[in-house]
Amino acid sequence: MGSKKVVITLSLGMLIAVGFVTGCKKKSHDSSTSSGGGQPAPAPAAPVFEVNGTWTGTTSQGKTMSMTIQDKVVVKYAFDMNYPGCASVSSSVNSTTPPIRVSNNAFSDIEGTTPFISGSFSSSSNGHGTIKDSVSFCSGGVQTITWDATKTSSSVSSLEMIAGPTDGQHANVIRIRH
Repeated sequence: MGSKKVVITLSLGMLIAVGFVTGCKKKSHDSSTSSGGGQPAPAPAAPVFEVNGTWTGTTSQGKTMSMTIQDKVVVKYAFDMNYPGCASVSSSVNSTTPPIRVSNNAFSDIEGTTPFISGSFSSSSNGHGTIKDSVSFCSGGVQTITWDATKTSSSVSSLEMIAGPTDGQHANVIRIRH
């Protein structure tokens, strides 16, 4: 028996059409990916809390602390702190230079300055953070305490500035021994 030779001729257009029909399947919509590219959808943005106002709270030493935030800037803060070998000391920073800005629900003073304050907000009415301070008139050394505070007023009246000594980083720092 003889063999027959079969020749099939396909045009380039037919090959493309066959490849398109067999290689492309309808994709189902997946809610965990963004449209067009299969990349994971971005995480929703964290809420930005309204933190302007007056805040009061207590420290890890059971002492009081307060702060005022205006236009998302910590404009003044005050705290009481115990230092080993010292009586209790009250400190008040009535103007912060440079400004301590609140960004992404958190703020931090310049590391290495005293007093130093940092914190974050878990809601528009709750915050917590750290205060570091040192005093030169006793052997207390640098003390670090934590604080928890709640917003007691959302409105901020015009601020009264109290004159006091300048420490190079903070415009007005007042310390009272008691």
